[in-house]
Amino acid sequence: MHKYITVFALSALVAAQQVAACDAGYYRTWNNGWSCLPCQYGTYQPYNNYFFNSCTSVPAGYRANKDLAATARVACGGGKYSNGGGGVNSCLTCPAGTECPDQVNTSPKECNYGEYQPDAGSSEECKKCPKGSFSNMSVILVESISSNADQLYSKGAASCCQCCRGYYQDDTGKTSCDKCNSNRPYSKPGATTGSYNTNNGCFSLSTPPNPGPPTSCTQTRNPAGTCREFCLFGSLGLRPLKLGW
Repeated sequence: MHKYITVFALSALVAAQQVAACDAGYYRTWNNGWSCLPCQYGTYQPYNNYFFNSCTSVPAGYRANKDLAATARVACGGGKYSNGGGGVNSCLTCPAGTECPDQVNTSPKECNYGEYQPDAGSSEECKKCPKGSFSNMSVILVESISSNADQLYSKGAASCCQCCRGYYQDDTGKTSCDKCNSNRPYSKPGATTGSYNTNNGCFSLSTPPNPGPPTSCTQTRNPAGTCREFCLFGSLGLRPLKLGW
C-alpha cells in the first residue's frame, strides 16, 4: 500500500512540474527527498527517468562503463571474464590453460585433456597437443625438489608434455603416448611415429644413436603449467625414483 501511495505522490509532483527527471546513471527514492542519486559501483541505469528507485546490477561477463553513475554495461570481450557486479576495471584476464573465446565470458573454461593454451588473455580456443606430445592431468605421487608429495593436477594445461624415451604419438590432441613395440623398443623424447626412424620414431638398440634404456613413463605438469617428465625405471618402497627431469 505504501508503495502505491509513494508512486501516486511522486506522480502528483511530476504533474505539478516540481520534480525533474533523473539523468541516466541516477535513480531516486521517496525517503531521500526525491533527490537523484548516482548508481553505485557495479550497477547501472541506462534511462532518463522519474520513477526508477534502484539501478540494475551488472551481470557476469560484463563491466560497468563507470565506477559511479554508470549508464551502461560493457562486455568484457575475448580473453576476459567477470563475475558480475563490477566497475570499469572489474574484468579479469583468463589464465593460461583456459579459453575465453566469446565476447561475454562468465568464467574461464579449462582446456580439455589433450589440449593446451599457452597464453593468458587469449581469445582463441584451446589448441590440440601436437604429435609427439600429450596432455593428461592426473593425481601422482611426486617427490619434488621441494619435497612436496601428493600433488593434484587437473585439466587446464598451459603446455603439452613430450613423449618419454621409448614412447611415441603419431596423432594430435592425445592424452597419452604409445609404447614402441618390442622389435623397436627405443626412441628419442617426442617421437612422432612408431615406424623405424632414428630421429622421430622407434628403433632397436643396434641402431645408433643409443638413447639409453626405455623407461616406464608417466608425465604431468606442475601447477604453473610447465611440463615435467616423470620417467621411472622402478620404485623403491612407496617412493618412486625421480629420473628424467
